[in-house]
Order: sequence, then structure tokens, then C-alpha cells
Amino acid sequence: MTPTDTDALERLKRAVLNAPKTDAADPTILSISGYPHYENVASNILAFFLDPEEAHHLGTTVLESLLRVVDENPDISKSESIEVRREDQTSEGKRIDIVVSTSDHVIGIENKIRHDLNNPLPVYLERLKTEAAGSRTVVPIVLTTKPETDAKNAKKARFKVAAYKDFVDSLGEALQGQADSANPSKSGYRWFLEQFMEEMKMQSEGGAIREDVRQFFADEEDASNAFWGAAKKMRRELKAKAGALHEQLADSLGQHCIASNIWSDPDCFQVSAWYDFQVGSVRFRIDNWVTPSRWTISVWPGHAQPATTNLDRLLDAAGIRSEPHFQNRFRLRPNSELGYGVDVSEVAEIAAEYAERLCRAASEQS
Repeated sequence: MTPTDTDALERLKRAVLNAPKTDAADPTILSISGYPHYENVASNILAFFLDPEEAHHLGTTVLESLLRVVDENPDISKSESIEVRREDQTSEGKRIDIVVSTSDHVIGIENKIRHDLNNPLPVYLERLKTEAAGSRTVVPIVLTTKPETDAKNAKKARFKVAAYKDFVDSLGEALQGQADSANPSKSGYRWFLEQFMEEMKMQSEGGAIREDVRQFFADEEDASNAFWGAAKKMRRELKAKAGALHEQLADSLGQHCIASNIWSDPDCFQVSAWYDFQVGSVRFRIDNWVTPSRWTISVWPGHAQPATTNLDRLLDAAGIRSEPHFQNRFRLRPNSELGYGVDVSEVAEIAAEYAERLCRAASEQS
């Protein structure tokens, strides 16, 4: 970093202390519960409201609102049957988040909330076509909070793109024409749906920046640009460290490791090399997070894990000391022991040991 960049960063550091504060939105029930951007949770909520036979008493309003966003306007309410399924499995063992099967349509929904679109969409499309059997219309949809980012991959796989913010607007217009007083006993469901809509709107891309915030960046443009450049370098280094760990662990985690990847949080400086394990009926994920200050190794059930998993008991059986970390995660090692400068090979050795002990304990419990 040049002396000029260093001076700019110092100016920005001082300026941030006087920066305008952005308005904090009122928390939704999802953010209060700690699950504002969990795709599995959001998909469960969506599936409930997409099904006209559920207790919400909104009929096909939610489904029709989604279809309008992708320029599909069938009269779903006249369909003889509507079936909504979660985690619909393909012949290759992959899972589509939601499938809605009607008399005339087979609708597949891949739900993406802040995560990258790396799913096998062509495999999903073939599964939908097989079910349609040439006699029903296939409507493949990627419903996403990042439409600009996900559009290329979605359209390449011949999926329609539905932006969450457009879906929320479409649904909001539809709900305006339905009075709560008509079904007072159902108003709680509608409130929950509106909370979900508000949360998805906050999770979505876009939105105009406040004028005083824009002016702050204008006044500190040089310093902000210097910080932006340094931030990009920091993110690249974090990804490189996580990538090195992922490569070192690739062949050492055994047959019970069923999936792995690297995930970079788009909103902060943290990257994870994660690994999913399945031993009999027990499933868990080990996350190896790296931030500018430390490594953190945590274990949690993973997005698709049923709530019956007892991680406390599994960790006790494995003889691993832990502490609550975040939501349903357990941190497996004090942060002070894994600083940023720790060699990646040491992190890999510790992670591999944890994986082996957890898998052995799970085998004994199965």
C-alpha cells in the first residue's frame, strides 16, 4: 500500500466516526428469531403459502403473484388439483427447493437468498419435464434476492428469473384487494406473510441510498476508493486461505463427507470452507470460517437437517469441548487459539480431527 493510500485510509477512519447513520429498519419476526436469510426456512414458509389447501385461507393468491412476475398468467384457481412439494428429488439425488404440480403446469422453484446460484439447474429442468410428460407446461423459476447476479446462470439453463422485490410488490398489490376482516381468525397468517415479505425486501438488492450518505462518500471519495481497493484485496486473501484449506482437506475427510464448498459472505469479511457429513441418520456440517482476525471452526445441523439432531449429545460423545456460537451453531475451539496468522495446515489438521471424532461418535449412535 502506498503512503498516499495509507493517508487516505487514516482520513476515512476519522471521517467514519462522523459519518451519517443509516436508518435501522424495524426487526421482523424472522430477524428476531435469527433466521432472516436461511433458504431452508424461507422455502418452508413459501411452500406453506403457495399451497391453497393450507390454513392461511389466501387461496392461490401467493402462487399467482409469483407467476405474474415471470409473465405466466394461468388461472390457477380453476386447477382441479394443486400439490406443493419440498425438496423434490431428481434421479441424480439432487433436490429442487419447491415443486408445484397442477392440472396443467409443473412449476419448479429454486429459492436463492443472498447465496450464489451454483445449483444443477439443467438437472432440475429435466426432472420437471419428466413429470410434465409432454402434457403439461413446465415453468422453471429462480426466485432470488440477487437478480442481477443470478440472471446469467438462470437464463442459460432456461429458467425464468423472479426478483424477490418484484414478487413482494406483486403480492402486496394482490393482498390490498383482500380484507382481513373477511376472515379474522386467519389474520395471523396474513401478518406472518407480511413479515416474510418485509424481510425478503430487506434482503434484496437495490434501494436508493440516502442523500446524506451519498454526500459523505462524495466528500471522502479518495479515501473511500482507497478503502475499497484494500477491502477487495482483503476478500481475495480470505478466499485464498479458505481455498487452500479446502484443497488440503479434500482427500482426508473420509467416506462420510457428502458435500463441500467455499462460501463468501457478501456483506462482511468472512469466508467459509464447509463440509457436510452423513453417518446413518445423523447429518452435520463443519464450517471453517476465516476473518481478518481469526479462524473459527463450528458445527451445526446444516440447512437440510431435521430438527431431531442432538448436537449437544454428539459433541459430548465425541469428547469435544464447545460453546454456543451463532443461532444453532457450536464453536469448537476458542478464537484466541486460532489467530489469523495460524498456518492453514494447522487449521486443516484440527478440522480433520474434529470430523473424525464426530463421525466416530455418530457411528456409535446410529
